[in-house]
Amino acid sequence: VFAVDRAGLVGADGPTHHGCQDVGYLTQIPGMTVLCPACFGELRAMLRAALALEGPVAVRYPRGGEGTYRSDKSDKPLVRLREGRGVTLLTYGVLVNQALEAAERLEKRGIEAEVLKLNQIAPLNGEVLADFFQETDILLVLEDCFGAGCAGQRIAALLAGEGRAPQKLILKNLGRTFVPEGSVPQLEERFGLDAAAVAEAVEEACHE
Repeated sequence: VFAVDRAGLVGADGPTHHGCQDVGYLTQIPGMTVLCPACFGELRAMLRAALALEGPVAVRYPRGGEGTYRSDKSDKPLVRLREGRGVTLLTYGVLVNQALEAAERLEKRGIEAEVLKLNQIAPLNGEVLADFFQETDILLVLEDCFGAGCAGQRIAALLAGEGRAPQKLILKNLGRTFVPEGSVPQLEERFGLDAAAVAEAVEEACHE
């Protein structure tokens, strides 16, 4: 069991300490399971569960505290946190807080967006994913990692293979840019990973 500290954006620790590369390499290791808690309760549950899983397991968690999401819904690889219609916001880890806030913003604009949370980003099961995306027209995947090898790319490929590809796919991640120093909120805003940017991206896609 590998405890992967400082996953994602870490803020004032400096540009060399962001955990933006592990998603790309850990998910490529055969037999590796990668778990992504979104709060302290899920971290405790996933660490216990990791001990019972076969093969290597990585539990990636961020530096610092937790957001407003403090439930424990870690018993399944993928869970629905909010119902919606036509628009799906998919994320994992503490970015679930931004996705839930974005869905609230969109509701005020007449757009019903569902929020899905990945508890496990490796391995991914195409059949399980397809069951969740049968009525998704717009899929936005929110991640605080580099774009190459991100979960969004792999999920899009799996959905296409199952014949469930969304009409529009929006990948919100760090692209190919090294992240400078700054607070986590500052960096999320800079890279368009905050709730306001997510809501804006979805609204633009709805009106294209």
